Amino acid sequence: MISFRTALAALTLTATCAGPLAGQGSLAPDDEPSPSMKRLDQIEPRTDLARLPGDLTSLIVINNPGSYYLSSNLFGVGGKHGIRVNASDVTIDLRGFTLVGDATSLDAISCAGARVTILNGSATNWRFGVDLGANGTVEQVKVAQNRAGGFRTSLPAALRQCVAATNGGDGFELGPSATLTSCHAETNAGLGFRLGADAELLRCSSRANGTGGFSGPIVTASLTQCSSVSDAAGFVVGPNSRLRECTVRQCIATSISAAQDSTLIHCQVYGAETGTGIAGQDGCQYLHCSVSNAATGMQVTNASTLQACTVRNCPQGGIVAGDTCTLTNCVVRNCGVAGITVGANCTVSACTAQGGTLGIVASHGTIVERCSIQGTTSHGIQAATNCRLASNICRTAGGSGIVTEISCILTDNIVTGTVLAGIQAGNSSQVLGNMATFAGGAGNPQPGIFLNGFCRAENNYAAANTSYGIRSLGNAGFADVLMRNFSRGNSGGVGGAQTNANYFPYPNTFVGPIINPADAGQLPSANY
Repeated sequence: MISFRTALAALTLTATCAGPLAGQGSLAPDDEPSPSMKRLDQIEPRTDLARLPGDLTSLIVINNPGSYYLSSNLFGVGGKHGIRVNASDVTIDLRGFTLVGDATSLDAISCAGARVTILNGSATNWRFGVDLGANGTVEQVKVAQNRAGGFRTSLPAALRQCVAATNGGDGFELGPSATLTSCHAETNAGLGFRLGADAELLRCSSRANGTGGFSGPIVTASLTQCSSVSDAAGFVVGPNSRLRECTVRQCIATSISAAQDSTLIHCQVYGAETGTGIAGQDGCQYLHCSVSNAATGMQVTNASTLQACTVRNCPQGGIVAGDTCTLTNCVVRNCGVAGITVGANCTVSACTAQGGTLGIVASHGTIVERCSIQGTTSHGIQAATNCRLASNICRTAGGSGIVTEISCILTDNIVTGTVLAGIQAGNSSQVLGNMATFAGGAGNPQPGIFLNGFCRAENNYAAANTSYGIRSLGNAGFADVLMRNFSRGNSGGVGGAQTNANYFPYPNTFVGPIINPADAGQLPSANY
């Protein structure tokens, strides 16, 4: 067997005998080394703006598409723009430098061309900071102390991380379909943001602007996670607008005002002490919104929907709604005049009113159901004609728990601890299955249920009231009907003049069997 070493030696000898190997050529390079990558100016040629001439109206004029940059601060002169862009498809990198105008300079950057992009710099003391053409883009640019305004756009534009401060007009004057992201307007004499049609703003903020934060009262807009602080007014938007997670603090006038068919979701208002927190026109939706420390919390017109909204500490009223509105799971605390006031034919469900003067005030034809009212200085629920009040709880009212006008239906309500009568039902009402306890007090005798004629009271429970449990005003021609009610432990009339303290029906009242604990085990000897 041939070993590995023997085979290797034989191979080496064979190669040596065969003569020298073929030549491989010189390893020295033929030419000098050259770069294999293109320079930046070969990929994207850029022109120093200082190389461009101006004309009678502008210090620098761009007449050709391309990429340009600023190499130093630019100082304006009277009657001229700083940079005038006549071409389309232009990019200007300000490279952190500032365009500084004088008292009569025109615009810092004025664009007549389309698709102009302006980046990374600032402009101060011009007429306008940036006047952008169609489909333009501005990123990380600040404009301040310009006489007429900060940014102005015409056709669709995109602005990102821009700032407009202390300008003589609006901070941002937007044309149609503008899109703004993370922009800020502060201490401008006009509006922070003047909205154009179909504007979309995300995470933009406004502070202390003279005539308002965000305003476009006749145009549709979409604003998300935007904020207004100490502006004259917060948000004023046109029909079919949408505000989501927007916040207003310490505005002077109305904080949020929405035109018809708009939607507000998770919006918050704090401290509009002389104005309305949220105001809206017909057909708007308010979902999970909150207002605190405004003059009036929420004031909306007809056919509006409020769901899970919260209002606190508003002395002129909590929620004021027009006709055919729907309120569900709303909470109002410590609001003067009334916690919730609604127009005709509304529905108020599962709402809470605590403190304040009146709890819920309902116009005719309204349904109030499963609501909780507590600690009001006057009535808990005050309802007009043809209302339906069902399964509500009223505690410790400074007036009556429930007061209605004519032809109402009251079912399964609980009223306790009122200063006046627990339930006062207007004539021609039905009072069915309610509980009224602890009405009145020392020196203030009050009945649990007071009927004003033509009423039907059935299956009610009245106990521990300082006057009669159920008192009827069934005088001639206005007879009430009382059936199957339960009354106990009531104190009767002043001085105890009546022999039966639990019931006091007038002579014309029609009274069916009434259960009295004293009659247990026997038929009652009287109908009351």
